[in-house]
Amino acid sequence: MLCRNNYYRLSGYTLTLRKDDKLFYENITLDDVMQIYYFDSELRSLLLRVLEYIEIFI
Repeated sequence: MLCRNNYYRLSGYTLTLRKDDKLFYENITLDDVMQIYYFDSELRSLLLRVLEYIEIFI
């Protein structure tokens, strides 16, 4: 996971999993962060496909 994505890219996906700037909520794992990352990636792909049709229509 970290071989393809560096810490700084993934750190943005941890913001909703933190109590404050330094501490995470209990039982948060790297897998939780990666699930958010993959969800964002899929959502971005879906939106780009739809935006292509909207762009052509306009």
